[in-house]
Amino acid sequence: MIIFYVHKGCQEYLMASIKQIQSRIPNVDIVLLGDQFNNDISGISRVIMDDYADFAEKFKENYQHFSPNDYDYELFCIQRWFYIYAYMIKNEINHAIYIDSDVLLNCLPENIDTTKYYYCFNSGHTSIFSIETLEEICNYISYLYSDKEKIEWLKSILERRQEEGLPGGVSDMTLLLSYVYNNSDKAVDLSRVKHLKVFDHNIQEDDDFELYKGCKAIYYIAGKYYFKDNLTGHLIEAGSMHFQGDAKVYMPAVIRVPTGESTFLFDYEKKKWIKYDERDHIYEKSKTMKLRELIYKVFKKIEQFRAFRK
Repeated sequence: MIIFYVHKGCQEYLMASIKQIQSRIPNVDIVLLGDQFNNDISGISRVIMDDYADFAEKFKENYQHFSPNDYDYELFCIQRWFYIYAYMIKNEINHAIYIDSDVLLNCLPENIDTTKYYYCFNSGHTSIFSIETLEEICNYISYLYSDKEKIEWLKSILERRQEEGLPGGVSDMTLLLSYVYNNSDKAVDLSRVKHLKVFDHNIQEDDDFELYKGCKAIYYIAGKYYFKDNLTGHLIEAGSMHFQGDAKVYMPAVIRVPTGESTFLFDYEKKKWIKYDERDHIYEKSKTMKLRELIYKVFKKIEQFRAFRK
């Protein structure tokens, strides 16, 4: 199985994500479609994404920006699917997984149906697809930006959100979810619990799981990560954890797992694992956490500017 990243830069969270796969999931190949800033990572196949840019550049010709986010960043988030598609064609890869660099993937889903497209809640941050499915997705995205009625629809999404004071606009999440809605018979949501396992939507959203210090409570027991279901109290194995946004700052600490037979809980404020019985009972983010995340946000913006500079 191939696991793809498409990423600019060599941030600490990217390295944590790669190390998690290397330590927990044997017999997979990691392919990073990267740039000049991440060309020295051991144990993976790393190629320059620009060598696979034909489809991505063709899409760019029709792209229109309907997002308050930076133009280059938002365009890149959509183009990554075209980079992967080009790589799969050239290297004759039939089936693959893609994860965002802010995802810690702890295990693979069981009994994968290669005819289905696997996504996560409303996003492609954890995706599984065949080359045929990815071709459909890329063609669908291209169609949305080449049809006049669809372009007006995309424009209306941004306008409506701005009128209602909502964040965001049209992103690759919007496009992928539209594809899923139109192909629901062959789409599988990994964020739904199955066989007591779930793949995380967003660590900063409860998704009906227990929260601890403003994020999902993460348990570590006998070598596995768990969330706790709010309604039943069942421990649900965390197939992945998605540290969206400023939560990326916690990823390097989360992969430094404790040893011993205890039940452990990750303390976001202390950025370390603690024994569950030694936890405090603070369930909101502390001022320390908010300040740390604010500082991290500033540095992340600087890194993003460097990665996407002309």
